[in-house]
Amino acid sequence: MSAIVLQRPIDTAGAAEALHRLANRLYESGYMVSEAAGRAVRARDPIMLATLEAQATMVSRIAEEQHGHTRRLSTAKWKPEPTMVQSWKEAYATADRGQPNNAFFPYYTAVAIWCGFIPMPYGV
Repeated sequence: MSAIVLQRPIDTAGAAEALHRLANRLYESGYMVSEAAGRAVRARDPIMLATLEAQATMVSRIAEEQHGHTRRLSTAKWKPEPTMVQSWKEAYATADRGQPNNAFFPYYTAVAIWCGFIPMPYGV
C-alpha cells in the first residue's frame, strides 16, 4: 500500500476559515449549501450514496489499520468502533433510507462538494 505524502501540513484553522468564506459567498449569492446536500440525500442520488459509502469504508479501513490490533486483543466484551467511523456509517445509512438527519449535514455537505453538486465560486 502506498503512503500518502503531504507537501505541507494541514492547517485546520485555515481550512475552517476557507470553508466559512465559501459558505458566506454561496449564501450571499442566494445558494444554500445544506439545501443542495439535503436534496441529493432525499432523492437518494446514486453518486451521493456511492461516495458516502466509499468514505465510510475508507474511514473504517483507516481505523482498522490504526487501532484494529489493539481492539482485537482487548479483553473487553464491548469493542466499539471509533466515533468517526460510526458517524460516517450512520450518515450513509440515513442517506440510503432517504431520510437525512440534521446531525450529519456536515458529512452530506462535504460529499455534495466532492460530487460537484455544490458550485464552487471563483476565488474561494
